[in-house]
Amino acid sequence: MRTPCGQSSRLGGLRLVPAKCRYLVPGERRDGAQSCPPVPRRKNVGITHTVGPLLVGHVMKQLRLMVVMVFIGFLTACARQASMTKQPPPSSNGLESAEEYLLRGDSFSAIKEYDLAILDYDQAIRLNPEYAEAYNNRGYAYYWIGDATHAIADYSRAIELRPNYAYAYNNRGAAYMASGHPDQAINDLDRAINLQSDFPQAYINRGNAYLRLGRFDMAFADFRRGGANPVRTIVLLCAIPIIMILLGAVIMNFVRQRLLAKSRLLSKME
Repeated sequence: MRTPCGQSSRLGGLRLVPAKCRYLVPGERRDGAQSCPPVPRRKNVGITHTVGPLLVGHVMKQLRLMVVMVFIGFLTACARQASMTKQPPPSSNGLESAEEYLLRGDSFSAIKEYDLAILDYDQAIRLNPEYAEAYNNRGYAYYWIGDATHAIADYSRAIELRPNYAYAYNNRGAAYMASGHPDQAINDLDRAINLQSDFPQAYINRGNAYLRLGRFDMAFADFRRGGANPVRTIVLLCAIPIIMILLGAVIMNFVRQRLLAKSRLLSKME
């Protein structure tokens, strides 16, 4: 698909739209350790009979937690997939205008130097506090360094400055998805589509939000409108985490068997 400043690539899943012409496409947990109940000491009971099962249980618990975290991490990564659009090179002259800082920030963003991009967007906003594109692009950079809160704030400011900014609505919807709020994402993506009906990235993003909510019929309809193959998209989003879960189960079973064998060996040595 062509954008106002170049071509956009498709990485699958969700799509993000940075810059005034870039498309953002399209998130963590802490578990406290549980104490084990006390085990009564008996005569002639070696310590391995107590430590062995406890060790196995502890390791299995940690492995289960690891598999869950890997699965959630993959879903987060899916929510953050985006198509990138090449930007014009920065001005070779001294940077004096907000536009020049914006263009150089876009160039840094295109090569994933998001911290440097944010510095240039900061300067563009300092020179022009009502520069909606600079807020939108800085939100894009914040999104990609994992700061959805600042990204949403910048997209909201861009929308305040330009109420009909379809790209900013799409991008804020993608950020809401990444932060685990698909309902709010759908509201923004509805608005983006109402403002720009030929917006395939917004349809695909909304399809992913519907998919997250289990509304498969509406998700499939949006994937088709966005030009994506619904079956292929579902496979992309679901097949890899399922494989990872199965692989984790195999690894946990292998470790469990090894630990139990070691525990039995120590028991015999007693």
